[in-house]
Amino acid sequence: MRREPFPVQALRDQPPDQRRRRLERSSAAIFNEQARAYARQVLEDVASGGDEAVAAYTARWDGVTLRPDELEVPRDAFDAARRTLDGGLLHALESAIARSRRYNQWLRPPSMMLEELEPGITVGVRYTACRSAGLYVPSGKGTFPSMLIALGVPAAVAGVERVVVVVPPRPDGTVDPAVLVVADLLGIRHLIRCNGAAGVAALAVGTERIPRTDLVVGPGNPVIAAIQLAAAPFGTRPLVMLGPTESVVLADDSADPDRLALDLLNEAEHGTDSAAVLLAAGAGLAEAVAERLPGYLDRLPQPRRTYARAALSDLGGLFAIADLDEGIEWINQ
Repeated sequence: MRREPFPVQALRDQPPDQRRRRLERSSAAIFNEQARAYARQVLEDVASGGDEAVAAYTARWDGVTLRPDELEVPRDAFDAARRTLDGGLLHALESAIARSRRYNQWLRPPSMMLEELEPGITVGVRYTACRSAGLYVPSGKGTFPSMLIALGVPAAVAGVERVVVVVPPRPDGTVDPAVLVVADLLGIRHLIRCNGAAGVAALAVGTERIPRTDLVVGPGNPVIAAIQLAAAPFGTRPLVMLGPTESVVLADDSADPDRLALDLLNEAEHGTDSAAVLLAAGAGLAEAVAERLPGYLDRLPQPRRTYARAALSDLGGLFAIADLDEGIEWINQ
């Protein structure tokens, strides 16, 4: 059966309301009053209720009932995870960590940089690691050991003394074994299974069992990002705003349409609030990608297929551009 291709639109022909929505993307929701009010409420609840509040949020929003003393993943769970993990996946995780470590070691500045501007005047910069870092690894729409690699390896290379990971539990109360193995390989000993919003709040205010951290970072929905922003008065700073996954692919007629389709789906299947945009210069390139996308979409399992279709239709899409300059101007906006 012939599948209908995705619609292709000329970038310049977008109606003003659609153009504005795509430029604002889901990130706009981080700053609306509803998200900000909820973020303040979660922070206040966790600051006053501590571990009990974190457990209550986990029961309410994740459907998992845990006692406060069960929030931290016990040591034997890490050992069991390594025994049950497929050997091929373990090798892939070890390889990914090694590559990320090499890159971050290359990226890390020297501990001290000095330069003599003139005789008697020497200036310098000293780089030190923060004392503690809180890492949020999402779990609701899938499992993301790769995200813990992306966040945890820089902390390890920098020499952060205390790293605390927050990850929402699976419906049975456990944490994905691959995430536990990555934490173990990186030497991370504090891994908290709890509701994401409450866990990020706990990293900001500190509880009896969840230590406050100097910074907190991790991707998530607009609420997670809003809580990270609202945490500043508690002395915890967000490292960088990582909201819903977004991507834009800029291509000219030298690009392979199949690779472009796969690149779009690689970032589109994270959630319905994601955005995946193709800006294609060259006669018929966007249309060629549009023809291929339905076949690749059909190979995705649910709910990834629904996520990808939404990310390519609502906030994203396939657009033909006159030249790369037009695409670059839109990307800069």
